[in-house]
Amino acid sequence: MAKIPSKTTEPDSARDIEKYARRLLRAADVGNRLPTPQEDILKCRKLVLSGGIDLDAYAESKFRKKSRALISGIGKIMGILDFRDKTVIISPDVPETRKLFVTFHEISHDMLPWQVDTYIYFADSNEALRPDIEWKYEKEANFGSVQLLFQCGRFQKEAREYELSLRTGRKLKQDYGTSYHSTFWNYVETNSKSCVLLIMRQCNYAVMHDGNMELPYRLLYPVASEKFIDEFGGMSLPDLYYSDHPFIQTLDDPNVDSSEVYDGEISLKNRNDEKIATRFEAWTNSYNLFILIWKKPKFQMRKKRVLLSPES
Repeated sequence: MAKIPSKTTEPDSARDIEKYARRLLRAADVGNRLPTPQEDILKCRKLVLSGGIDLDAYAESKFRKKSRALISGIGKIMGILDFRDKTVIISPDVPETRKLFVTFHEISHDMLPWQVDTYIYFADSNEALRPDIEWKYEKEANFGSVQLLFQCGRFQKEAREYELSLRTGRKLKQDYGTSYHSTFWNYVETNSKSCVLLIMRQCNYAVMHDGNMELPYRLLYPVASEKFIDEFGGMSLPDLYYSDHPFIQTLDDPNVDSSEVYDGEISLKNRNDEKIATRFEAWTNSYNLFILIWKKPKFQMRKKRVLLSPES
């Protein structure tokens, strides 16, 4: 079974990364522009974006020549930052919705001075970078990409103006030009309220449940806000969700438009094994099913409500 994380996923160097991201956004004169202008960020770092290259072959040739190339991606290479050529290369296999994130990930490696110094040192020596340090640097670059995409505190400030809802996340996705996945993730993880996001995907195989063969939804992973972690951290969650679960019942209702956000109520047990009443919203983009759960507040402040067009 999956568990609600017991701590936030921020790297230890988060505040330093945010400082360098703010500095870069100012230097690139981003101002109030949305989405974050990729070309201006690249120009400010004196980087060139290249594409249409077989990254596996490129990486192999660069390793032979022992160049200062940083390879990003586990298993399948997603991007490369060549420190010597000041070039960012993104794999043509990266989906369009993720290209901006991967590009800013590579830029973040170049933005963080301790990473640049480390990679140049190891490129000029016969030593190999320890896997745990490499993993740490990838995590830092992910966080840096999020700061550039969502312009540090600007995203959180704008999110607070609206009601807690997947509709708000969908609006912010449009404004910031990001993917649903990264927008919802950041929306929940940085939220000041007690909430959690469950990201699910329907199985491509049938499972017997209560005498019927079903295609259940599998929980990929949860993302929680700091307040939710404080109250529910360590809570176990089922791996599979069937048609009789409240999350799925409405989705399978033929009278409900599955492209719309639908809601309901469910009880969760906190760290003290107390039942807590919560509300949830669910929405699918036909690829993932997103479930937003939040604790019912004692007092409800009136906030802006997002009205989306059918195409949103």
